[in-house]
Amino acid sequence: MHPSDEQLSAYLDGELAPPDATAAAAHLRACAACAGTARRYAALDERLAAIPALGCGSALSLVSAKLDGELDREESAIAAAHLASCAACRADVLRWSVAERALAALPLARPSARVDAAIAALGRQPAGRRLPRIVWPVPALAVATVLSLFIVFDLSLGPSGPIAPGSALVAAVQQSVLNPANGILYVLHPDAGTVAALDAATLQPQTVIHVGGRPTALALNRTMTTLLVLDASAKTVTSIDCALNTITGSTAFAVAGTPTSLQVDQQGNVVVGAVAAMPAASAAPNGSPAPAGVLVVLNGGTGKVQAVKQVDVAPQVLVLEPNGRRALLVSADATTLVDASTYKALATAAGGIAAAFAASGDDFAILSRTANGASVSFARRSGTLVVGGTAQAIAALPDGGYAVLADLNGRGLITLIGPDGAIGGTLDAPANARDLAFDPSARQFAVIAPAGVTNVALPAAAVVVQQPAQTPAGTPLPTAPSTPKPSATPSPTPPASEAPVAIVAPRANDGLVPSNARAVWPGTYLVTLPQGQRPDRAIGDGTRIWYVDDDNRVSALNMTTGERFPIATLPAGATIGRLAVSPDHVYLLDPTRGVVYALTISTERLVTVPMPFAVSATSMTASPDERLWIGTPGAGLIGYDPRTGRTEKVAAGANLTALASDALGRIWIAARDRQAIDLYDPLNSTLTDVALTHGGSISALAVDRSGAIWIGADNGQLFAMRNSSLFFSGALGRPIDALVLDQNGAASFVSSGPTGTTYGSAAGLSRPIQAPVGSSGPIFDPLGRTWQADHAAGGFYVTLPEAAR
Repeated sequence: MHPSDEQLSAYLDGELAPPDATAAAAHLRACAACAGTARRYAALDERLAAIPALGCGSALSLVSAKLDGELDREESAIAAAHLASCAACRADVLRWSVAERALAALPLARPSARVDAAIAALGRQPAGRRLPRIVWPVPALAVATVLSLFIVFDLSLGPSGPIAPGSALVAAVQQSVLNPANGILYVLHPDAGTVAALDAATLQPQTVIHVGGRPTALALNRTMTTLLVLDASAKTVTSIDCALNTITGSTAFAVAGTPTSLQVDQQGNVVVGAVAAMPAASAAPNGSPAPAGVLVVLNGGTGKVQAVKQVDVAPQVLVLEPNGRRALLVSADATTLVDASTYKALATAAGGIAAAFAASGDDFAILSRTANGASVSFARRSGTLVVGGTAQAIAALPDGGYAVLADLNGRGLITLIGPDGAIGGTLDAPANARDLAFDPSARQFAVIAPAGVTNVALPAAAVVVQQPAQTPAGTPLPTAPSTPKPSATPSPTPPASEAPVAIVAPRANDGLVPSNARAVWPGTYLVTLPQGQRPDRAIGDGTRIWYVDDDNRVSALNMTTGERFPIATLPAGATIGRLAVSPDHVYLLDPTRGVVYALTISTERLVTVPMPFAVSATSMTASPDERLWIGTPGAGLIGYDPRTGRTEKVAAGANLTALASDALGRIWIAARDRQAIDLYDPLNSTLTDVALTHGGSISALAVDRSGAIWIGADNGQLFAMRNSSLFFSGALGRPIDALVLDQNGAASFVSSGPTGTTYGSAAGLSRPIQAPVGSSGPIFDPLGRTWQADHAAGGFYVTLPEAAR
């Protein structure tokens, strides 16, 4: 039966219930006639929602108001569209801009008494009629279509963020589940109380399932073909039918503690792990240690509690072996291997945040967060493999190896580990990624991040680095063969887990050494901050470093004198992902809440700016005119002016990956693989293409003091252009993550990898400097020193200029 026109319209507008929408989608795939009708409706919607074209007489009033910042978003779009197609109006705007700058440059003077009297007389006259705003009719169908597109876009943003500190202890590994039976990837949105269902191959949204509350973990019951959702606060398990993607029931259970994870055993029973209410350090009445955790076994069919088991480890994560024989109870302090039927302890291992059983054999791996970075310990090998970064998730690979997801200062990285425990290569992952799922049939990873879900293909074959499989903790690892070593010998990097030792005494004439600093290796010192003030995110403006510490305070550090000044305190739940600084503002972007905190330097006033596009931000910069600019993958370029509080959206294309501002306030824009970069001029709302042939994806931009634009790519290519002409090109041989300016305004590259951060002059690629694992990119001060924030070390590393080392 063919759907009616009303049903087709409702489907396009996203107004059908999920079951009806699924049925309509299936019919459209099979019926060419109905599909054609739907396409005609969609095309009509696009025409109705399109920006209307205006003549010069009607448009110039809007253009003038746009220059004055007086238009709303819709009217601004109309003005921009007219300017893009009318050279005469662009010339008028240029003349107006020149006149405005000339007026602004005039000296200030007090008007005469005669002028004051004339102005006062004007104020007493009846108010004149304002120019009418231009409004165009938009039928209800077009409005509904735009709303449906917004709903789809909002789904693509993924979860609103990781679970806030202090909530249930839930591993990121249980925030997504892949159902191999139907190829659907389920992603948990804790703050929204929903589960999103996506096609694992294409990542196309299928539906959103509203479970309510604050769900904290997912598990797949293959026996019942259901998805289970744990709500730790409500102590409930909700069941979702995977065929219909609808809720079939919810079971409440009683447990004296905090539920943290759940799994489904071979019999289809649901096992919920919880941290016991009684602290592990307390004692039971008989004098023996109290159990640290509890396991609750629920019948998969009836939901009734079948058993309650007390265990000696507080299970933050529960991992079942694929054959159902054993299970891992993972906590930060220790991991216990238990029999999956009796839950009797079989062995103990190191603690961690996640674990995985090997796809073959009886090996397993535990992922931990250490001061050295992400590390992996194995059941069948001694020692620890350090891969660097902040550990997020681990997944088993079909060949018996593993994949580890880590965060390297906001950049995601997947490290491939072979069955022998050796690193076989790395793959780039989205920024701030928190979860990893592997689809063996498609040989690809689904990487979950605040910006949404991204598929990363597993190479057909990975070259294994020949290195010892047993690596002592703290030993730096060699990079993969595809990453050339720097030609200059890097400075030695001490293990971050150890307190820095003064191995070099400061020289008497070494006035560049900061006060109260300790030498850690020749030429580099550590400035330790008080407890609770360890830097988490940091950015510099040439003389000061602005940073966020453990207690979410924003502080300033004077790089010349070493003085620290607390400025403001962010909300307790704020999670800062990116920072940008202008002459009088520091911008702190929170992707989990979708807000930007704007700190005015001169007044120390902190303002919270709602910014929904912040959750998908891929890049950010601030311009000399104080405006903030955010690049997004799908919404183009977003600008915010703190002087007016207005936000504007610039249609600068999709997949924006890097931004930079020049001295004139113009914004340079890069879009992933596009063989060009764009220049946006906010003064006249013009967008200019500059052709650039390159490999890889553009990952970094910077404008040096001479006005040259430097471009870095994730394949190591580096370019420099002036007046749209290329005058420099080179190959670094490692991904370029950022480009920053030194004390002289010259560009320097920054590259992060499993063994630490490397930086150096962009024009002289032969002398890179190796920085400690986990440290931030370099911040240059007027004395030529580089400062690098290191949360694990509890302060800032300061490296002296080469001539003073």
